[in-house]
Amino acid sequence: MDVSDLHVDELRDRMGTISPDVGQEVLAVWPFDHVAATVRYRDLLERIDDLWYPGTDDLVIIDDGQDARRAIILDHEERLFAALLILDLPS
Repeated sequence: MDVSDLHVDELRDRMGTISPDVGQEVLAVWPFDHVAATVRYRDLLERIDDLWYPGTDDLVIIDDGQDARRAIILDHEERLFAALLILDLPS
């Protein structure tokens, strides 16, 4: 989804709907900077304008929820992606 025209509050709303159990801890990863941190998703959403800079940053959020693991990606081209992670592949 293209988020380039969204106000920061609209971006927060969209990200909140992707991961409905807001508040749980997630792993936030900035691949280009080789940096990662564990943070509460609610805190990440509140500070998203300080933690992701459109046009330059890629931010990958790994959500290890009870029901499924998912990756939420905000890329430098201002696109928002979400995907379920399958960790146990059949042989």
